[in-house]
Amino acid sequence: RIDRFIELGRESGVPVIEDCAQSIGASHDGKKVGSFGNLSIFSFYATKCMTSGGHGGMVISDSADIIESLNSLTQYDKTQKHSESYNYSLTDLQAVIGREQLKKLDSFIERRQDIAGIYDEVFNNLGQEIPSDGGIYFRYVIEVESPNHYIREMKNQGIVCERPVFKPLHQYLYNGSDNYPNTQRAMEHAISIPIYPSMSDAEIEYVCEAIRTVWGK
Repeated sequence: RIDRFIELGRESGVPVIEDCAQSIGASHDGKKVGSFGNLSIFSFYATKCMTSGGHGGMVISDSADIIESLNSLTQYDKTQKHSESYNYSLTDLQAVIGREQLKKLDSFIERRQDIAGIYDEVFNNLGQEIPSDGGIYFRYVIEVESPNHYIREMKNQGIVCERPVFKPLHQYLYNGSDNYPNTQRAMEHAISIPIYPSMSDAEIEYVCEAIRTVWGK
C-alpha cells in the first residue's frame, strides 16, 4: 500500500517517511524500498541484513533541503548560529565496514532466500503450507497456534526460536488491540526461526532436522 501512502502525502502535503530498518535491498513493484518517500531511514544494527559493526544507520532523501537540515543536526561546531545538534556520526571504521557490507548485500539476500527456500520445502513436506513472497527474509517467520509450545520444543532440540517482536507498537501507545487485529494475531501466533547468511549447510540441515522432529510429532 506504499503507493496509497505516497498519494495521501501528496494530497495532504505531509511528507512520507519510509522506515526501511528491516528491509534494505527489498523491492516493491520493481522499485527499491527507500525510493518512495520523501525521506527514508535504514538500520545497520548487528542483526540486520547488513551492518556497520554493531550500530549505525543511514538516512536518504532526494530533497536538498532535507539533506541540509539533517546535516545541520550533526554539525555542532563551526556554525554561524547555535542550533540543536547531536553526535550521530559513524566512526571511520564503522563506515568502512558498512561500505564493504553494502557491496555484499545482494549475496547476503540471495543466501537468505536460498535458506528460506529450504525451510519452505521442509514445512511443505510436513503438510505445513508456507506462502513464499520472494522477500529478503530478514526474518523467517511462520504462524503457529501455540508459539510457546514450538519455542520450547525447538529449544529442546538446541534451536533458539523467538517471537518476532517483544511487544507491538500499539501496546506501548495503549491503543486497544481491537483496533489492530492483524498485528495482534501476528504477535500471538508468529515465531521466528534462525536465518542468517553465514549459516553453514550443516547448520541449516540441523535446523531442518529439528523442524522435522518438532512439527512431525
